[in-house]
Amino acid sequence: PLPETVIPTAYENKIGAQILTDSSMRDWFEPIPMEIWAEFVAHEPCMMAGRAEDEALRIQVLLSLYKEYSRRPLTERNVFGSLCQSLLKDKPCLPFDSPEPPTK
Repeated sequence: PLPETVIPTAYENKIGAQILTDSSMRDWFEPIPMEIWAEFVAHEPCMMAGRAEDEALRIQVLLSLYKEYSRRPLTERNVFGSLCQSLLKDKPCLPFDSPEPPTK
């Protein structure tokens, strides 16, 4: 997701679909570096607020970061891993394994 100040949400999906179908638009919208996306998403409410309804989105974010980490050559993993650690270390809503059964 992009901040509303970059592209209004109402246009974001339409533009995304046009990029896929209109090859003349592809040069306008290059992917942003993963480091910039990680910095942005680390400050999104889904990563900060700890709401139960955001759990699936949090898992998708963490999975995306993990896939990027795994995709990188060994020489770059330490730097990217350190960035992720610094961005996520104080987030109160990261999942973790617990020997206790979940309470409802």
